[in-house]
Amino acid sequence: MKIFTSYLMIASCLFAREVFEINATITWLLCISVIIYSVRKSNPFNPTLWLFVAWGVLFSNFFSGVMYVPSHLQYSEPVIYIVLCIVIFHIGYNEAKDKNIKFNKYQVNLFLSKKSDNRFQYLYTVLGLLSLIGALFICLDIFFLQGLSINGGERRGQLQDLQFSAFATSGMIFLGGAYLSALSLFFGGNKRNQVIGILSFISLALSSMALAGKQGVLIAILICIYAISISKFFKIPIKVPFFTKLLLSGTLLFFIYYIILLSSERHGNVTSGQLLDESLILNSSFKNDMSILPNFVKNTFAEFFGYYGEQLGTFIERWEIDNYVSKYSIIEIPPRILGPFTWLERQLIKIFPGYVDLYQLKDWVKTIQKQKNGYYGLANWQTTVLKGVKDFGFLGQLIIIFFHGYISRKLYQRIGSQISLSTLHMSMFNNIFIVYTIMMNFLGETSAFFYVIIILLIYRFEKRSFLNEKRNATLKIVYM
Repeated sequence: MKIFTSYLMIASCLFAREVFEINATITWLLCISVIIYSVRKSNPFNPTLWLFVAWGVLFSNFFSGVMYVPSHLQYSEPVIYIVLCIVIFHIGYNEAKDKNIKFNKYQVNLFLSKKSDNRFQYLYTVLGLLSLIGALFICLDIFFLQGLSINGGERRGQLQDLQFSAFATSGMIFLGGAYLSALSLFFGGNKRNQVIGILSFISLALSSMALAGKQGVLIAILICIYAISISKFFKIPIKVPFFTKLLLSGTLLFFIYYIILLSSERHGNVTSGQLLDESLILNSSFKNDMSILPNFVKNTFAEFFGYYGEQLGTFIERWEIDNYVSKYSIIEIPPRILGPFTWLERQLIKIFPGYVDLYQLKDWVKTIQKQKNGYYGLANWQTTVLKGVKDFGFLGQLIIIFFHGYISRKLYQRIGSQISLSTLHMSMFNNIFIVYTIMMNFLGETSAFFYVIIILLIYRFEKRSFLNEKRNATLKIVYM
């Protein structure tokens, strides 16, 4: 009920701006205040919380008036469908509710407060070191074997048609261990794991920098938010030495600086503070309101709105230009078995290049060039909703979203009743996946795909260990 009320409050703020012509900056601040207040004392394991934050921020940025919205956009149909997708997720989530299962905060607190089993601590160490090796492999391939530019903007263009070597491909696989190792910095790890956990954060940043992207940095920040939110909600002290905390804080600040620096390079190395002043996606009134702020804050705002705003405009525009309503039916059947699972297909193509010849895949670069460009262009994210309509149809996607909500509730209940290392990481993966729905499919990241494989292997190990313990206990009773 609390999340539902928060959705209504944001909708009311956006509606009031249209009716009473409230200042855009004030409207945006009100919406963000609602989001912050709503999550302040909420359970961070709750997936509906992450769904609300992700889509709440996106809608607030786009419709509050701070961003320039082209007058030709017809957003009633696509926005209604997005809202329907969110509602269906909540319906599936509530449908799975079991009143007999209570969220046991004491059990969760006890599990997260203690050190992990020695075998798992060894696993954190190995995966953390592999992630660092993976990041170094990627840097080796990009800068030395391929000889790409140090400038992020130039390197981004050079990467478009680049064929990675085995070093970069294996490096992306090794990075899958960074997620597990990074979280051990906060929960379950020993002093050695804490040091390697910091290196895992650096590994994500290094790989992101080498690929002239921001995904690794964003994931690192989300892991920190996830861990700190759990610590605050369950009142679990993070037993990390002061020097480690200082190093982690410095790493995060460097992440933010890197994001701003990369944006500057992509925009022709504009001087400090000009990212916001020269931005074409923000309204002049908002720029004027922000003019009193320090340059680094202005740059951060410009990057924030570019990162979490344009995809909604792109979604609405593609819906109209490509005529989705008449082009796609209620249920769509993909022409390729793995067509809907872009993330899995991408991994298969990397391992078995012959798959491309088997299905005669299109040259997507030429296909995109033939499409109508529109105001937002074709390079922006379009949310996972647009891809879902293409692959499954309007109703087909809603059915999948319903089951995603249903499974998310089951996972949430499992954490509250029988938390384990695998369920802890399943929850983190699911919540990051939900945040990514406003951008793209998180499983499209090679490291994320192998992170899931690691989680499933841990789950299998835990299940087998539990069955062995149960069988040993039974035999002990029989022979007593």
